[in-house]
Amino acid sequence: MKFLRGSALLVAAASVLFFLVSPENNVTVGVDLLDVLQDDNNNNNKKSPDQTLPNVDGDDLRTWLKHRLDSLELNNDPQIRPLIIQNFVSHGISLRKKELVLATHLSTYQFDSLLLQLKYWNGPASVAVYIGNLDDIHRFIDFIETHPNILQNTSFHLALERTSELSFPTNILRKIAMEAVESEYIVAMDVEFVPLPANCHDQLTTALTPVQNKNLRTLKKMYILPAFSMTSLLGGGNSTQQQAAMLPTSKEQAVKMVEDGTLEPYSSPVERNKEDHQRIIQYDTWLKGPQEDPFAYSISISVEESKEFEPNVVGLKLGFPRYWEGTKSLGVFVLDVDLLCTLTTFIVVVVCPPNFIDFRGGEKDKISFFYESLFSGFQYRVLYPFYTIRVESLAPSEQEEPKNKVNPELVSRNVWEEFLKYISVMYDSSPPPTDST
Repeated sequence: MKFLRGSALLVAAASVLFFLVSPENNVTVGVDLLDVLQDDNNNNNKKSPDQTLPNVDGDDLRTWLKHRLDSLELNNDPQIRPLIIQNFVSHGISLRKKELVLATHLSTYQFDSLLLQLKYWNGPASVAVYIGNLDDIHRFIDFIETHPNILQNTSFHLALERTSELSFPTNILRKIAMEAVESEYIVAMDVEFVPLPANCHDQLTTALTPVQNKNLRTLKKMYILPAFSMTSLLGGGNSTQQQAAMLPTSKEQAVKMVEDGTLEPYSSPVERNKEDHQRIIQYDTWLKGPQEDPFAYSISISVEESKEFEPNVVGLKLGFPRYWEGTKSLGVFVLDVDLLCTLTTFIVVVVCPPNFIDFRGGEKDKISFFYESLFSGFQYRVLYPFYTIRVESLAPSEQEEPKNKVNPELVSRNVWEEFLKYISVMYDSSPPPTDST
């Protein structure tokens, strides 16, 4: 079994533990939990990483997670990372090297949105979930027990943290989901977006195959799935299921809904105004359909525009920048890409050293990824046949915020300033390319 050809790339200062796999139940569990479940009568026999554990019970998983969460000290320092459990639930399937894998993240209040996203994606997914209290544990275990069929191609990774002040660790979760993708290609998308048309994974795979056959490692392109939101039909307390019934499942339907005003281009609160956003993405070009290239069209974006730019994209994982962790972080998740593409499935629990720093609570968290992408030479193309629809969740969009939380806007602003210093040093203040040929 090929475990760690890239083991030297795991930072020595990090505490790393390897765990076991249960392929029968698609549940990956830890050595500690195996001791609990099989009750060795305290014989202290060590379990090898090759052992499997069939028929894992949900109550035992709750107990093990509660034990892990309770063992954490209360943390109100934004420079300290949550405890990460990678592949807590594993899909247990082998993926093609060029498989497209959806990477997303969420709180335990957003499982209804995840179900809708996975339904229309209909392919492998890597999902990071934030666990901050016992209720989160119960909601998570209830969810995976209730929906085994739709989750059969999904791996879950957990971030455990006890805090009374810190906001939702958005970029940490995004990075966990991205790093855990086992193939070469990532579809990076927030959970409130539904990828379309229906059966999006297979259609996107077919469309991207000619591109994948080229040397994409040198092309450095990200492919954008333009985002839309519904207008008058939503916002009136419609459930996720009601909203799903309104979704345009083909581009023809989507174009018609734009024309009759029930669908409009989406821009997030931190992006520029709608007119500027539509100009950058060139929605009119998308609506008119293919001209010279039937697959995608190129767009240009300036450095200033990239400070307010956060689309849903498809690209090659190897070339992607990683969500920024600060110049003092040791970067635990630098893994050999060959390791990620093996059939080996395992859990890594990482205790990150101090001086970790990241965006929390929104603001410029996602934008930082695309800002660095531009400096590192990425160019953007918009996919003609594909799109995403933002679906509102009736549940809170994030964890219950602590009463005495650290001001997330202040944290984000301070981190952004440090991030810009990193960009200046890392890329020698060189202006990124702006043409998209």
